[in-house]
Amino acid sequence: MSCHTEQILSLSEIGQHFADQWVLVRLTDVDKYGSPVKGIVVFHSSDRGSLVKCTRQLHQQNPDVETFTFYTGEQIPEGTVVIL
Repeated sequence: MSCHTEQILSLSEIGQHFADQWVLVRLTDVDKYGSPVKGIVVFHSSDRGSLVKCTRQLHQQNPDVETFTFYTGEQIPEGTVVIL
């Protein structure tokens, strides 16, 4: 497993660079509420299963690393109604 870049990016920049991908980010910055703001992309894939495997490996190699995983694509498809 290797990093694609050591460049620190905001989550919105990551979303632009890795459209419609599952992304594993090593956190570098959080806001005052502890929410992820910036990080370094460690892995990305359209396949979520690959991301899970990579995340496990990263945390086994470095148990103290703080990560964030998310999907950069459309969260709720247009036209979908969500009832809570």
